[in-house]
Amino acid sequence: MARIELAERCAAQVTETLEQAPALPPEERSWLVAAQRRLGERVAVLQARIEESVALPEFKAVRAERQQRLEREWLAALNNAFSELVAQVSVNSPLVEALFPHQRFEKLERGGATLSAYRAEFALRRSSGYVRRLSADPEYPFLLPLLEPIDRMSDALAALGVAAELDEAAIAELRAPLTAAADELARSLRQARSLCEAALLDEPELLAAFKFDERPRRRSESS
Repeated sequence: MARIELAERCAAQVTETLEQAPALPPEERSWLVAAQRRLGERVAVLQARIEESVALPEFKAVRAERQQRLEREWLAALNNAFSELVAQVSVNSPLVEALFPHQRFEKLERGGATLSAYRAEFALRRSSGYVRRLSADPEYPFLLPLLEPIDRMSDALAALGVAAELDEAAIAELRAPLTAAADELARSLRQARSLCEAALLDEPELLAAFKFDERPRRRSESS
């Protein structure tokens, strides 16, 4: 969001300004620090609200990007589980065959429908009685720690799928705290500008570096 970008730019500029102006009076320095702290707090709140609101229609691109990242992490966890399991029980073990009957993982790197189908098939194998029984067997203490990262990625991917359809009431409920946090950040940006202008009243060149009137560049819809 443009407001987050502006707030982060302003906070970074405060750090640079404090380094460039060591002779700035303590009170004026405290105003800059207060502006930086306030922006940091508001940005953190807004980012948390965005995380909570990722199911909203306007965050479709965010969900798609997150799905791609989670799928890469899922595949990395799968490869690691396979390698470690083979090291523990050998490639010919019935457990390896139960979990990994198909071991051409390089095909999955292309993602898309191939990876989705494999994930669905693996979920069935993972939930089989045989695998669940061995996961709880003291003779296989290594099994559950190997599967847990895959389980976490699977749960996160499933949660993204739930976000596909929301009714108007659910959308409004999600959007309200997000809008409130965005408004609070906008208010803090105005306050930060006033604090910086007051602190740097006699340092116009340092104040100009904040570029308060420069609008952030628009990002493409896919970014």
